[in-house]
Order: sequence, then C-alpha cells, then structure tokens
Amino acid sequence: MTDPKYEPVAWNELVEEIRERGNEIVRLASTVEALTAQVDALKEENERLKAIRWVRLLAWTDNGVSVEAITAFGFSYRVFCVDWEGPTYWMVNVIDGKFVSEAEAKAAAQTDYETRIMSALTQPQLPESGESVEGSADV
Repeated sequence: MTDPKYEPVAWNELVEEIRERGNEIVRLASTVEALTAQVDALKEENERLKAIRWVRLLAWTDNGVSVEAITAFGFSYRVFCVDWEGPTYWMVNVIDGKFVSEAEAKAAAQTDYETRIMSALTQPQLPESGESVEGSADV
C-alpha cells in the first residue's frame, strides 16, 4: 500500500494550489504597487494644497500711469498700457509678452505670482541615489 501523501493526485493538487497562491501573490504585489503610486500622488497633491493657502489674490491700485500690485514680499507687478505705435496693448513689468486687455495682463501677473509662490513652497524632486545634483560638487 502506498502512503497517501505520495499519491500522484495529491502532488498534482498541491502543485496547482501553489500555482494559484503564486498568482494571487503576483496580483497582490501589483495592487500594492498601484496603491503605493496613488499614495505618493496624494502626498504630492497634499503638499501642493498646503502651499496654496499662501497664495493670495494681488490687490491692484491705480497710480494714474499704471496699475500696481505689491506682494507681501515687497515685489511689485505693474501693468501699463502701450499705445504710441500701432494697436494698443498692455504689458506687465516682469513678464514678456503683450496682452490685449488690462484684465488679461493682470491675470498673467496673478499666474506668475502664484507660480513663484508654489515653486518656493513645494519640495523639489530629489535625484535617485548615485545621480549628481546639478550645480553640486563631486567630492
């Protein structure tokens, strides 16, 4: 009489169960990887949202020649009209480009201000281990 644990049918069932569990582990690993990516994305979004509370709308004042907004950091945006050559357009002192209206120029200044604040408040992506950081000295 053969020992039941050595029966070929029992071994085939055991091999099949191992395959199924292996497939389940692969599926779970894939799920963990996807969830980890989602957590990382949520962390980045959380940092971005925390930084947003520092961004305020620019308050514009008209000085007769241009409109100006002075930031909490003492930096100023000036929007002014240019109408001495050709069609009238609007410019912002710190942004390249011409704008068709004062409102469009102010919107561009607001976007520039928000971009600067967000850039200062969000953490830069650190390089992978072994990669050099631009501007750093190799020791």
